[in-house]
Amino acid sequence: MQRYLIRRILQMIPLLIGLSILIFFIMYLMPGDPIDMLVMGNPNLKAEDVARLKKVWGFD
Repeated sequence: MQRYLIRRILQMIPLLIGLSILIFFIMYLMPGDPIDMLVMGNPNLKAEDVARLKKVWGFD
């Protein structure tokens, strides 16, 4: 049982690394940026506010 658990844990390491890389590239290839997705449903934000958020989060 102990060998089984160790083997399963060791198999999870490359799986988690692969999933992290896959998710990174999916997010990288999506159009727009996360700030656009965040403010999409909020009509109260002005263009200056969006620009400030992009600068704060480093998307400018």
